Amino acid sequence: MQERMIKNKQRLEKEMQERKALADKKAQEQRAQEQKKKRKNLPKKLELQRVEQKRKEDLAAAEKQKREAQEKKIYYKNKKKEKNVKNN
Repeated sequence: MQERMIKNKQRLEKEMQERKALADKKAQEQRAQEQKKKRKNLPKKLELQRVEQKRKEDLAAAEKQKREAQEKKIYYKNKKKEKNVKNN
């Protein structure tokens, strides 16, 4: 009778260990899948960041160019006025 109880207990312990090992394996596989997915999405995120950075740089360059053109226009306009004042 006690032998049966001992064998039954051993069998249950073995089943629990197998279930735990299987659950650990599944969890590890799931983590690996998530890591793989993150690595797959990383290039997309980096590309989006690069595109956004490029857009900001282009906007800043365009704004700078516009400001410089405006300053140049004012400079030459004032220079022309000075020339007209000297001639008169």
